[in-house]
Amino acid sequence: YNFSTNTPVIDLSDCDLALFVACHTGANGDINLPNAAVKAGAKAAVDFKDGIDCDKANEWSESFFIHYESGETVEESARLAALGFSDESGIGSYIVFSQ
Repeated sequence: YNFSTNTPVIDLSDCDLALFVACHTGANGDINLPNAAVKAGAKAAVDFKDGIDCDKANEWSESFFIHYESGETVEESARLAALGFSDESGIGSYIVFSQ
């Protein structure tokens, strides 16, 4: 993604979901990797605005996929997976971008 021209440099139209499970991948408002992935064609992307605890992020990812594979939407899977985590874990800072 070319942020200076706000244009995608790859086609992600075959991508249903992009997860960016790392610290601060959702920082900087709309100028971030997940938003760029959706602008490049991904149907949805999930990121974290704040720093996240690695072990908690792994637990969140496992829970997310359990919900997602059972038919929940990306938004609902992210919300359900984040339940029960402390504020200090950073897990509640997830953001969902979608088309």
